[in-house]
Amino acid sequence: MIANNRRTARPQSLMDADAAWKDIALNANKDEIKASVYKGTKTINGEKRQLVREELIEMYYGKCAYCENKELKPEVEHYRPKKRVTGKPDHPGYYWLCYEWTNLLPSCRYCNTEGGKGNHFPVAGTHVKATPKVNNRLDEAECKIDSQTLLDEKPYLLNPETDDPTRFIRFNRQGKAIAKGPGEKGRHTIKMCNLNRDNLLYLRQKITHDFRERVEDQFTLYFAVNKDINVLRAGLKTVFERLDQHCADTEPFALMARHIRHGFNTFIANQLSTPIQKDFAKAIRKEYVDGVL
Repeated sequence: MIANNRRTARPQSLMDADAAWKDIALNANKDEIKASVYKGTKTINGEKRQLVREELIEMYYGKCAYCENKELKPEVEHYRPKKRVTGKPDHPGYYWLCYEWTNLLPSCRYCNTEGGKGNHFPVAGTHVKATPKVNNRLDEAECKIDSQTLLDEKPYLLNPETDDPTRFIRFNRQGKAIAKGPGEKGRHTIKMCNLNRDNLLYLRQKITHDFRERVEDQFTLYFAVNKDINVLRAGLKTVFERLDQHCADTEPFALMARHIRHGFNTFIANQLSTPIQKDFAKAIRKEYVDGVL
């Protein structure tokens, strides 16, 4: 999960549904909510496309907004559930947000529907239960994800549109997501989206393993082939540069990569074979960070 500040203008397919959206919101017509609208389903030149999903894929670099795994065909997920809230039988769901652009995120099915978030939406404050209105009209400003009314709910589920996930989630060397920081957001998000399922643990741990192996390969080349300290330094610099590249938002599991970069000694250097390798890797890493390598 990477904080995303790239929310674009509302897709045309959602704008075209304004009248239907306002009718649903003002009259609580949940049965009129259509997946084809919030997905932006259109047939263009004989090809069926989902324009809202395409926009979300571009915004999130083809990744699930929650787990950061690559997802070619993500589900269009409602951050606040549109028809019901699990565990709150008196809550009608956030039907007035069914077509709200800032309430939509791209999610893999595992984070969303298959053992994932589903219709859960616990809050520390008080749930909003009714359509925000001004003069009996839908107050669209109060439907935005960063409106004070919605922020006052104090959701436990992290939202990459408004939260910095690094404040609430860290990772260990085994790729396990661990809650940190203030409040319960990290713990609830990890649990709701099942962020420690087996495939995610494997893929995140593999990043650590691969970069440790890259460092070890440089030492192997040094001892077995060239024994040129400058070649070793240059090789390690290449590894550090590749780690920087993997921290970019465009990369899968960039948050994990950033934890590795920040905790290089713990994740990589201290796991090397010999004290000499550990100390040398730490020293060269410091030079790189200080900009002198």
